[in-house]
Amino acid sequence: MYLIRHIRHAQRQAPFCGFVRMMAFAIFSCVLIVFPAHPQSAPPQNMPGEKFLGEGWGLRKAMADRGIGFDANYVVELMANVDGGNRRGAAVDGLLQVGLVLDFAKAGLWEGGRLRASSLWVHGRSLSQRYVGDLFAASSIDAPDGVRLFELWFEQAFAEGQLTLRAGQMAVDEEFPQSQHGFPFVNSTFGWPALIALNAPTPAYPFAVPGVRVSWDAAAQVRWRTGVYAGDPLAFHPDGRLCNRYGTTWSLNHGAFFINEWTIHNEPAAAQGDPWWMTALGIILHTGHFTHQRLDENGLSLADPATTGTPMKKDINYGIYWVGERQLYRESKDSSQGLAMFARAGYMPGDRSLIEYYLEGGLTYTGLIPGRDADQIGLGVAFGQLSKSVRHLAKDQQQFSGNSAPLPDYETAIEVGYRAQLKTGWFLQPTLQLILHPGGSTQIPNAFILGLRTELNF
Repeated sequence: MYLIRHIRHAQRQAPFCGFVRMMAFAIFSCVLIVFPAHPQSAPPQNMPGEKFLGEGWGLRKAMADRGIGFDANYVVELMANVDGGNRRGAAVDGLLQVGLVLDFAKAGLWEGGRLRASSLWVHGRSLSQRYVGDLFAASSIDAPDGVRLFELWFEQAFAEGQLTLRAGQMAVDEEFPQSQHGFPFVNSTFGWPALIALNAPTPAYPFAVPGVRVSWDAAAQVRWRTGVYAGDPLAFHPDGRLCNRYGTTWSLNHGAFFINEWTIHNEPAAAQGDPWWMTALGIILHTGHFTHQRLDENGLSLADPATTGTPMKKDINYGIYWVGERQLYRESKDSSQGLAMFARAGYMPGDRSLIEYYLEGGLTYTGLIPGRDADQIGLGVAFGQLSKSVRHLAKDQQQFSGNSAPLPDYETAIEVGYRAQLKTGWFLQPTLQLILHPGGSTQIPNAFILGLRTELNF
């Protein structure tokens, strides 16, 4: 990711070996529970939105009656690069997210107001940085270690909730451009897509920045959303140190990030039992300063011996993306179980972008195994084409230096995963990833990654 490429020099904490052994033993023991040797009857499964602690001995309801909502989510995973990549190895990382929501109406203030605050604790090692060398980042929770403020925003609803205005510290990937019914894949590109993440400094996990977002349900099946955010979530010190260590030191001096999205969906019909579908078209614009991927300030190749070495400046970066998803099969009208497909595609100009074309898609099934209605299985494929300017610069380097290094072309991530609900609010997710052309060329061997993630929603 654009952010991760600039922060992977950060020192990561070493995992606790004893904890790793205990976690691995516990998780693999749970696999035996999820997939017993003999069929057994099971009670109806609770859906993923319910919490591990339930009502929390009545505390959750007591808080909700006063307008206070509490949520906490802890994810820990063991991932191993078993073949290819830079070298073999394993890493453990984890993420704790804690949040509070204040409902102004229930708190006795006014209708339609909401206040949200959340924080993150990220810990562990980066598999991609240490062992794989990929661009997309094999783990969606891979980030610099530390505790930081994440969200702090206020939202006001108007016109019976059809129009909402949100302002404060936000992360754009909490709302854009997300699939509404997708499988929670582990590879980061299936969340905030690599097309945007690698090409511009954007306010996405784990960094949130000041911004304003408007959402309008223009019709029963049409939604429009737009947002503007500070364009420098990292706020680097001139010597290269990361200043925004605690989520409070963002900069307002390096442009703004704009995103605009139109969505058409069939939520009213889906609520009556029809297969759901959704399609969205979005545009993005970043007003910061970018550099040409091939040419210097005088128009010479950066590989030319006569180059000044200073890349040509580009004042903005922009792009377009599309999102689509559809339920292909629904087991019954009153059930969320069934087969679905998803796809995303996008383009950003190659003269100032690392990735020029991006395409992803896949299939998911909820409740495939009888008696395990909340379990999900998913197959996802993501492809990123490196830009023409990046490829031409590599050819120039071959021409001027005589080296024969493999030319940049693309990176592809293929992931298969199964998300099993062990009990209410507790999930286990084994995953398998194949990374083709890690780093965007054949210089690094294709990587084969195994992972095991467990998640608790409190």
